[in-house]
Amino acid sequence: YAPLRVVRTECGYGGPCEPLSPWVVELNNPVDPEAFDASLVTVSPELPGQRVEAFGQTIQITGVSAGRTDYEITIDGSLTDIFGQTLGDDETVTVEVGDARPQLFGGDRPFVTLDPRSGEQEFAFTSINHDDVYVRAFRVTPEEWETFPDYIWDTERFLDDDGRIEPPETWELALDEIIEIEGDPNTVTETLVDLREVLLGGPGQLVVLVEPTEQYSRDDELYWMNRPLVTWVQSTVIGIDAVADDQSVVVRATDLRDGSPVGGLDVAISDSDIVITTDAEGVGTGALPTSGDFEGFGRILVARAGDDIAILPSLFGGNGWQGSERSDQTRWYVLTD
Repeated sequence: YAPLRVVRTECGYGGPCEPLSPWVVELNNPVDPEAFDASLVTVSPELPGQRVEAFGQTIQITGVSAGRTDYEITIDGSLTDIFGQTLGDDETVTVEVGDARPQLFGGDRPFVTLDPRSGEQEFAFTSINHDDVYVRAFRVTPEEWETFPDYIWDTERFLDDDGRIEPPETWELALDEIIEIEGDPNTVTETLVDLREVLLGGPGQLVVLVEPTEQYSRDDELYWMNRPLVTWVQSTVIGIDAVADDQSVVVRATDLRDGSPVGGLDVAISDSDIVITTDAEGVGTGALPTSGDFEGFGRILVARAGDDIAILPSLFGGNGWQGSERSDQTRWYVLTD
């Protein structure tokens, strides 16, 4: 094996070196994972949110890098490979970060509950190098959840000639405007959309669409980096948590403002006749419906308290609040010390 040395440095896995792209330092020998410590790698100027990890022959550095900035990465000479060799001398490499391509960033889930403790009713999204975006908000009801998942899974099917989403006729348009984004170039910027007038200051269910004002060719990577953001947004003080197996579901209802239990609350499973009523501790148990075939996000739990409505979908890998028949199983148990 050869003496340990740095082979090369790249940004964004060989792609353009732009803000937020990971940096990769490749060595000729695998790094000793037991001896590696993130403090062996320093970055100048400071990299907010810096994270350093070693994978085999590579060291990956991620963080909130700034555009049009040169960063120096220094690797301590005590870095050790799996053969017990050290780098010897400190080694410094340079990463030149250029301009960021325009991009819209979606949330981790297309379903958001606004925080009733904030005193505001604001929807947040993030972007980089956009001057403005189209924002539309539609009033919807829990019954219209069934139309929603297709707009997440198959967005392309609902785009008009201008690349904007054509919503169902049942969605009531309540906001349609161009919102300017106040942020520095090459910087990830959070923008808040005030929904108080749309929600009339009270509870409600909305679908919010955020779309770029620029049009991109489908052959351009920018087209896929700026897909419309489609989010179901609810404003409520009712918090619903639930866990289910293949037969039943346990529901717990709390007040989102202080965490106190909400008793006597009826929680219905959509598209079924099952209603679960919470006890004084805010907990209720009920059977799951076994009929029907629901794709996408499946059924939802719906809680109503006066004009306040809260829903809870079964997102990404859940059972869709639907039961299934149990089959016999043979299990092997071993008791041993």
